[in-house]
Amino acid sequence: MFITQPLTWLFITATIMVDLTLMVVRIDTEKYWAVVLAYGFGQVAALAIWAVRGRIHRLLRVSCFVLATGLLAHFIDPRTYDWPRAVFIYAMSIFIVALLIEVVRNIPSAKAGDIDQRKRWQFPVIEFFGWTIIIAVVSLGCREMEFREAFDGPIWLGLVALIAVPILLVLFTRKDLRDLRVITILIIVGAAITAEWYITFFIVATQAAYLVAWMTVLTFDNILSEVNKVQEKRQDETDATNPPKLYDPHPKDKSGYQSVPDDIA
Repeated sequence: MFITQPLTWLFITATIMVDLTLMVVRIDTEKYWAVVLAYGFGQVAALAIWAVRGRIHRLLRVSCFVLATGLLAHFIDPRTYDWPRAVFIYAMSIFIVALLIEVVRNIPSAKAGDIDQRKRWQFPVIEFFGWTIIIAVVSLGCREMEFREAFDGPIWLGLVALIAVPILLVLFTRKDLRDLRVITILIIVGAAITAEWYITFFIVATQAAYLVAWMTVLTFDNILSEVNKVQEKRQDETDATNPPKLYDPHPKDKSGYQSVPDDIA
């Protein structure tokens, strides 16, 4: 896995190191907590998209997404708002929208008889035990939240502003940044600037920068993987057209006569 996506794993390693640093070093300033919040929201958004589009097993993807969401809700500073509730709404909104978009995009291929696409949405019975554990963990966290006042006050406007950039990235990209066009880039930049106008301390800009950096690394890894596949295909074609030959101890010379060693002659 590391060989096929080296840049992505290096990016994940760097992210974990920064996370550990932020957990150890705590500065009691509003700007510091704003940076931590934006950085954590960027990671949760990336994990929500990866939980839907990733290549490894879906149960592991969703488990990492739930774990990261819970850690963000636990370690950030809860002095200003009800952050656990805000983090939960933010994470689940991106995950649900990304899942719906992925389902809609794969419906035509599934109707066309793509067996691989159909198997992707099939769940074996034994896998349901893992999903019940995840649902139990999420339900345990939701017990501490009051959703009756989820949209009271200005917090829901901030969540809408934070969700805008990840949702647009999910909507305008299928695999990586190569799917973006000039008009879609302008729309995403405009949404980020508008959201940043409402939310101060560059929270939206930091979140968007992390998501773009993650998708840039993913793009380079996809390009590298595609180049390797093309090279392997060309090598297979070359081996097919030039089959290996048996070693001939007495090769023929230019005149067509087979050479004989001097000791035999």
